[in-house]
Amino acid sequence: VAYRSDWTVTNSQFAGNSVEQDGGVCYQGDWTVTNNQFIGNSARLGGVSENSIWEVTNSVFSGNFAEYGGVGYAGDWTVTNSSFIENSTSSVGCCNAGGVASLGVWKVTNSSFFGNTSDGGRVANGGTWKLSNCIVWGDTNFVFNNANFTNLADEPFQTPDTPRAFNIIEGGSSAIYSEPNVDVNIGEGYILDID
Repeated sequence: VAYRSDWTVTNSQFAGNSVEQDGGVCYQGDWTVTNNQFIGNSARLGGVSENSIWEVTNSVFSGNFAEYGGVGYAGDWTVTNSSFIENSTSSVGCCNAGGVASLGVWKVTNSSFFGNTSDGGRVANGGTWKLSNCIVWGDTNFVFNNANFTNLADEPFQTPDTPRAFNIIEGGSSAIYSEPNVDVNIGEGYILDID
């Protein structure tokens, strides 16, 4: 759909787009999207996007597929009030897959993740994740694999009045797996289901 270009999109649907290599919808661009649906897009790297900057509000990403990064590969994502449902990767036994994302920086608020699948992080492999008021469910075991993980309320320059970043993550301690060189700051605001 887009190659190295900037888009602002509202009330639209991107469905069934496919490329052999990078970014089923977007490769290297700046996207601002509101009230959109991204359904069943696919690529080798990033079923929706590869190495792009995204600002996402009130949108749904469902059934997107890639070898690495079911929705996004690398890039910078700021997401609010959105859902990521049943996105997946095909890299069997690969540590770099990520059902929603492989690598990249993700700042996510008031959003949900459900039923995403991958051998290398059901939601994410690698990258940096900052969550606030999110629900991660149906993605048990190694949900975030080797991802730098930060509670938004624990970031520098927060005031004492900054609200805690409450999150519900199914799977308990096994949900977040990291090697010794990866930062994991759960923070007081995380609620981990310990089933």
